[in-house]
Amino acid sequence: MESREANEPQGNLVSDPGGRRWLLPRAAVWPLVVMAVGVLVALLVRTPGLVIFFAGYVWLAFTALDVSLAAFVLVASIPLGLTLHGHSVNYSDLMAIVMALGLLWKHRDVGVKQLAARVFPRAWAAPLVALLFFAVLSLLHAQSRLGATVKILELVEFFVVIVAVAADMGLSHKSWRLVMLALFISGAAMAVYGIVQFLWALGPPSFQVYSDHVRASGTYGQPNVFGAFMEQLLPLGIAILILGPKAPRARPWLLGTIVLLALGVWVSFSRGAWVADVAAIGLMGLFVYANRRQLVAPYIGWGIVMPVVMFGVATLLGKIHIAPNFVVANSKHYSVGGRLASITNGINSYDNQQRLLIWRSALTAIHQHLLTGVGMGEFHNWIATRMPKGLVGVPPQASNLYLEIGADTGVFGIVAIIWLQYRWFAQTVKAIWGRFGSLDPWFYALAVGSLGIFTAFSVHNLVDYMIDHGVIVPLLLAMGVIAAIVREGTTSSAAAAAPSTPEGAERA
Repeated sequence: MESREANEPQGNLVSDPGGRRWLLPRAAVWPLVVMAVGVLVALLVRTPGLVIFFAGYVWLAFTALDVSLAAFVLVASIPLGLTLHGHSVNYSDLMAIVMALGLLWKHRDVGVKQLAARVFPRAWAAPLVALLFFAVLSLLHAQSRLGATVKILELVEFFVVIVAVAADMGLSHKSWRLVMLALFISGAAMAVYGIVQFLWALGPPSFQVYSDHVRASGTYGQPNVFGAFMEQLLPLGIAILILGPKAPRARPWLLGTIVLLALGVWVSFSRGAWVADVAAIGLMGLFVYANRRQLVAPYIGWGIVMPVVMFGVATLLGKIHIAPNFVVANSKHYSVGGRLASITNGINSYDNQQRLLIWRSALTAIHQHLLTGVGMGEFHNWIATRMPKGLVGVPPQASNLYLEIGADTGVFGIVAIIWLQYRWFAQTVKAIWGRFGSLDPWFYALAVGSLGIFTAFSVHNLVDYMIDHGVIVPLLLAMGVIAAIVREGTTSSAAAAAPSTPEGAERA
């Protein structure tokens, strides 16, 4: 499969006087200027500034949809927004609505069938439609139909809108490089913020580790979510570094970002994130060994040796006392080594006992509402009125992707999410092996990195539920890139098989 970059018109690229091409198309420049002005105005007067920002963003989405996706990626992890009817609406939610309109406008001249294929990419269409159907069906028993509706709309925003916009970029190197640049800028900034939180104990005492440090939580407010974001970006960065095209000018910042991400995974002190990255980097390594064997040595260096070195760095940083006035919350004094050892300590720890109580309650909810569930996102409301003995607080979710989806939408919801995850791996492995056409180094790296993201997400979500703003962005982009590969390969195959007649060429 050949990249479309060579066939793209080159006249719409902004260039400096030396003729060097930028990533931004000329059409995006003025909308971005308007957005920047809006941000500056919002610092002084919030509402007028936001109006200016979103006016520029609407302009951007209708003229350069790929750039609007990159802007969304930068904003998605920032917890700013509005509160409507007791529900938080992030600015990134509003940006997703604008992108959906931009996508529909871009394909306004195609038929209904072609538009549906754009909105629901072939790679994921069937399981996604099934998941959304059972989510809507769950409204029958939802305690709060408004709350359940909001959660259903979030599913649409994440798995339909963002994936469709990403897949719509096709195999454009320029577009994907811009979006990946935005993603790694966001990841590097979040990693630095998390490391600062860890060193200066900028977090609640309940996050305590060592004697005067806290687990990093970034802007997410929860260390496991921060760890999940880091865990998805790390294998993607390693794949691009080792398997992607040579880009000497980009490598220094990419190397630095990968090191920050590895350290970020460690200082989250999230056992789920640690195990998830071991699984992701290990599975990716099998494919590197199978069809890029000459790259095994550098892969081991950056995928295994470097994270181990960062483990040592995190341990040393834990000995540095920068926050002497930190209030000691408990006597556990977690360390990196202690958290590692706790992974194999069985189910007798306090945290694991609490999680088991939540899981038992989720199984009860599934048993009592087998076909419809208790309502999308409503498990926390359900368990609040049926608190099991020994559970110290109402959990926000079931601490397990499958049990949460099952409790929310019924047993068929579990089937739908497992079906979707099966398609993640099946389609990605086919893409890596070239079943949809040969991939150049850039998209081969993105495909292997997507496999790492899918693995990390699936493993971590055995003990958590990470379908939330910001943290899920890497997963959605991975779905987008694989959907683009599948679409381009399928289209190319159909064109090759079409009869060499004017009618056949038109159909192709």
